[in-house]
Amino acid sequence: MRRRDLDGTRSSAFPALPWLAAAVGLAFTLWAFYPGYVSQDSAEQYRQARTGEFDTHHPPLMAMIWRWTDRVVPGPGGLFALFALVYWAALALVAAHTARRRWTQVLAVLGIGLWPPMIGLLAHVWKDVGLLVALLFAGGLLIRESRRPSRTLLLLAFLFIALGAAFRHNGLFAALPFTPYLATRWLRRSTVPRIIVVAILAAIATATLAQLPNYFPHVERRSLWPTVALWDLAAVSIEERRILIPDSLRLPGLTLEEIESHFVPFTNTSTFQTDKILLSLRTPYTRNQNRDLLRAWLALPLEHPSAYWLHRWRLTRLLFGSGAQGRPHYLVLQPETQQLPGNPPIAPNRSALNRWAITNLLRLIGTPLFGGWPYLALAAVVLATCLRRLDCAHHARAATIAASGLCYVVPLCVLSGAADFRYLSWLVGASLIATMDRIAPCPTSPSSSPRSTPRR
Repeated sequence: MRRRDLDGTRSSAFPALPWLAAAVGLAFTLWAFYPGYVSQDSAEQYRQARTGEFDTHHPPLMAMIWRWTDRVVPGPGGLFALFALVYWAALALVAAHTARRRWTQVLAVLGIGLWPPMIGLLAHVWKDVGLLVALLFAGGLLIRESRRPSRTLLLLAFLFIALGAAFRHNGLFAALPFTPYLATRWLRRSTVPRIIVVAILAAIATATLAQLPNYFPHVERRSLWPTVALWDLAAVSIEERRILIPDSLRLPGLTLEEIESHFVPFTNTSTFQTDKILLSLRTPYTRNQNRDLLRAWLALPLEHPSAYWLHRWRLTRLLFGSGAQGRPHYLVLQPETQQLPGNPPIAPNRSALNRWAITNLLRLIGTPLFGGWPYLALAAVVLATCLRRLDCAHHARAATIAASGLCYVVPLCVLSGAADFRYLSWLVGASLIATMDRIAPCPTSPSSSPRSTPRR
């Protein structure tokens, strides 16, 4: 027998089918990639998880969660399995409440879950993956909530959105577009001014929760923006043929030739190999040094617009472009296990399935699948087509998810310090599930609409 859901469409006679597909996907993930790949950044966060000495160079939430999982499953495997579990559960939620037929539910779960960029990113123990899986799960909860209205589900989705925002410094850009939708669903029959007030309060609460781990005891606060600012200054210095880095942040003897010899257009890390540029991650800046750097950085677009925007456009092309030309493969996938002194040794996955999976993923790095522009275009199309019908629940929600993906990555054009593909993780996931939501049948039940006619 089939039963009808709130939207008037027939739901599957086998409601567990997408969950069974997700279980198959989870088993494949663990078999192929457990305990996950550990890059240099991941190894540093593992050290923090073990020692309890956290800092805000990497948002400390991931290391704090890793500290808990390490007690149950030592090493990266526990955190990797947790991310994988949430990932596949999120896709089962999305498919169960967007796809109408059994076979489309299975195809949706496995098609999105095994999409090369998605499974390739999931194979790594990265904070970008933490943000991805948290927001995917929040999206799944919101899709389910529109079929069965529940403030409990809305609150749970809000918590996962705030959790996702806490995984990365720029996570708030992805989280804030959700707040108007959450406010509308929470109040349902209300006036527009009240919805705006609640959306603002939700945004403030999201930002507060996302920043809260930074103020826990034993968390050392470090600013990350100086690394981007110094890289921009180095790039413009090379174009203008004079050093623009403030005197208070460089050691005597630094030459333009040294800066140029270490500079690469795809990442900021090489800039500091001269050892003559003071880095805030090693030595905290004084107030005057922070002021000098901020003034010099903010002056770049105004005083050196051609050189600055040339540098930023070059990075944007590398970040969003398809193919690997000009961008090393390790900025796309890093199938390796980095070992820091003091960290316990990690046994890598050497199964035949692992070799087959990663070999085929690496072959695809140079294709548009691992370029940002297809997902930018997809999210933009979903947003544009949904804006015309925001009175329909799934159009409003699909527009919200697409807007979240776009808001997350567009600021990277001026804020990113590298062309790492993992920075686009949520854009990839958001564009795919927003598309699924967009093509789902529009609910006809009044209770499913995002907002009834406001009271006058």
